[in-house]
Amino acid sequence: MERESLTHCLKALQSGDMDAFPSFFEATKKSVFLSSYAILGKKEEAEDIVNETYLKFLQSLPTVDPKKNVMAYLTAISRNESLNALAKRQKVGELEEEDSRLLCYDDYLSEFSLFDRAKDVLPRDEFEILLMVMVDDLKHREIAKILHKPLGTVSFKYAKAIKTLRKELSHERL
Repeated sequence: MERESLTHCLKALQSGDMDAFPSFFEATKKSVFLSSYAILGKKEEAEDIVNETYLKFLQSLPTVDPKKNVMAYLTAISRNESLNALAKRQKVGELEEEDSRLLCYDDYLSEFSLFDRAKDVLPRDEFEILLMVMVDDLKHREIAKILHKPLGTVSFKYAKAIKTLRKELSHERL
């Protein structure tokens, strides 16, 4: 679903038409899941965050600006909830080693063989930015705002991720 369609669904939801939610959810759930999964690396936790994200979104419906990118808004909620869950997990001492964080496969990720390879070779922050560009169709400026990082840093990490993937993929084809 394109941004205009999402904006139309958002306006319908804001006017009280909850029949618009199933199509809105179907169009956005993959991106919300992947943004959480990129941080947490656990399917079950990411699915919980998806639920929390949409609950928070529905609670904040009256304050959501339809002129802004609704996917960026959902991604920001998902990312914040994921970071909170990760911090909670660290406090409890359940944090696994960084190398094993993204080994769990999911239906969504298995659809994209590039993502399977990317998660194995990229640092977590580069993988997250790559997902936000390729799946969420976010601009670097929007990603910088969501991640609270300078635009130059986001652009650099994205370019570095693409360069790393090209190098890895060219080695595999030889």
